[in-house]
Amino acid sequence: MKRIVNFLLLLTFFVVSTQAIANFWPTYLLIDDFILVILVLIAVFNIDFNSSYSPKKILYALSLIIFLIFSFLYNFYSLPAFFLKSFYYAKPLFIFVFISYLSSQFITRKTIVLIYNLIVVLSCFSLIEFYFINYVDNSYVQYLSMSWRFGVFRASSLTGHPISLATMSFVGILIGTEILKKKISLITLILILALLASGTRFVIVYLPIYIFYRLLIVSSVKFNRVHYNTRKLFLASYPLIFISLFFLSTYINLKDADNLRRIALIEGAPLLLTPDNFILGTGIGSFGGAESVKYDSPIYDEINIPERWIDIMETRNKKVGPENFFFVALVEFGVVGLFLYFLVLVPPNNNRKTSYFFLFYVLVVVSFSFVYPLNILPYMYLINIVFPNGNKPNLNSVWVSKKEV
Repeated sequence: MKRIVNFLLLLTFFVVSTQAIANFWPTYLLIDDFILVILVLIAVFNIDFNSSYSPKKILYALSLIIFLIFSFLYNFYSLPAFFLKSFYYAKPLFIFVFISYLSSQFITRKTIVLIYNLIVVLSCFSLIEFYFINYVDNSYVQYLSMSWRFGVFRASSLTGHPISLATMSFVGILIGTEILKKKISLITLILILALLASGTRFVIVYLPIYIFYRLLIVSSVKFNRVHYNTRKLFLASYPLIFISLFFLSTYINLKDADNLRRIALIEGAPLLLTPDNFILGTGIGSFGGAESVKYDSPIYDEINIPERWIDIMETRNKKVGPENFFFVALVEFGVVGLFLYFLVLVPPNNNRKTSYFFLFYVLVVVSFSFVYPLNILPYMYLINIVFPNGNKPNLNSVWVSKKEV
């Protein structure tokens, strides 16, 4: 079973990190869903209900299901819209729950190394792509993501989108440092340059935050014969970092004038001023997605979204909606539902050895949704494969040989 799961996890990562192939073979986009179904079935038949962790996750999931049933009845307007948007929210849940579980039980060091090497290869290709399109011949951009910022082509490698390359490269840096314990080298520089070449502003901000985290995570520093606990400084600064990322994301969402994120935020925010909407939401499928347009959500009668953007939601942005997942989910779920949703995604971690990294993991997962969809590939799969449940793998029992220990 271990070999089968590791093969499927590796295959999944290869597929989701090479989505550009779908430009020539559209069916390629369905492969990760097919593999996900197989992995979920394997996980269901292998779940250890006697473990100390499983009951908590089951309790959180049941609480979310009960809330969703109540929300559906309370905010009912369209059964098809509810079910269609439910699939959008369900995929991240399946991956964060089941892929994380399988990875925590079966992942091997060899699989992680292969994933890391593939990330490095794709990052190298992105640098070649960035140089060639910007400085040699930009006619080949038709085969790539065709994304530009400030007149400069944004690299995407074979991932299909610059955001995908950025998240992949950043997680690659985390794998090298946190799991494989690699020192800063040429490979680290390649991953950093690939992140910068993607031009993905919000993900780039994670790099200095991670450096700050690494500097403070040492147990203490000595200054003038006095030892200072730097970890306490990290804990003290944690809320400030979270708040700063929230305001930065709001600035990014509002700055781009011709952007659906901005329209949805400006016109949708007044909905949250109603106590019922703020606590219980407007209902799944009622805002920010193609199904809300198709089934004539009454919410749009209360706000003033231009008709042009309504059309874009139903066509060009059909899969991701306005992109800023957190805000759309807050409108539809309300603060109670959104809290339960993220509680299932990143349940509290009781492992003291990884508690500081878990805090950093939560920071990334939650703040990422301030600007982007959670279902960005390969990000959604990758973080759950290499950091299941926000944990670093157990190096003594799974990852490292006796000689390395």
